[in-house]
Amino acid sequence: MVDKLIGSIKKMGLTENEAKAYVGLVALNDANARELHEFTGIPRAKVYEILNNLVNMGYASVRQGSPIHYQPVEPKEFVRKNRENFLKEFEIIETGLKSLDYEKENESPIWYLKSKWTIDKKTREIIESSKESITIVCREENILFNYVEDLKKVKENVNILILVEDETKYKDIGIPVYKNKFIDFKDLLNYDNDNELKKSDLKKIENGNGIMLLSDKKTAILIQERANILESIIITMPFIEYIDYMIHFLHKYLNRVDVTTDSITFKFNADKKENETE
Repeated sequence: MVDKLIGSIKKMGLTENEAKAYVGLVALNDANARELHEFTGIPRAKVYEILNNLVNMGYASVRQGSPIHYQPVEPKEFVRKNRENFLKEFEIIETGLKSLDYEKENESPIWYLKSKWTIDKKTREIIESSKESITIVCREENILFNYVEDLKKVKENVNILILVEDETKYKDIGIPVYKNKFIDFKDLLNYDNDNELKKSDLKKIENGNGIMLLSDKKTAILIQERANILESIIITMPFIEYIDYMIHFLHKYLNRVDVTTDSITFKFNADKKENETE
């Protein structure tokens, strides 16, 4: 118990002998150098130096006499003083780190994430910061369920469209969900006319299974699980606005009674070929 206490006090910036000396003074309430040496085991040659250090730090006081006696500052005061010091240090660290957050030139519009914690944190940040719209194409229900509560928090102020493979699995989530009749987000990304997205980038999402979330027609995050490892790509490119438009258009078009998936497949591929020849 005492060893653990001394270890915790050392984290306040005291040496081991200084921590032992303060604990010893609290236990004895009042002690001279010899008594403290015998009680704590601090080498006698160092006791005076250690006690003077505590006095200089404000953790002990001197009672003049022969021999000189030392008294500890009240434990409550010791804790208060250290709490204030730590808070000041945290403020210095926070201010210093923020000052390093400068805008980088030519920052990459594509980020690759592999840590589940990082992916979850970034996805929630994107959802929370959305101002106008969130569009989701989902082919992996477990991934979408992770973010249902986050989507509920913004649904009153943000337009949300969610397309899934089987809408019956989402009946009770409190957000409207629609059947995805055809849209594959990998096909949509391949429709990048300006070749902003390289083939090596598309390789990262080669199986096309997972979830694509678009925020405010500016940012897309694609999440998938391969070999039990969660991985993600964040894309901030101009063509994301077009992808968002295409998803909404295809969703409305495919829900018309006179449309079949064969006709939309033909039109979609024909449009691609026409753009490639221009």
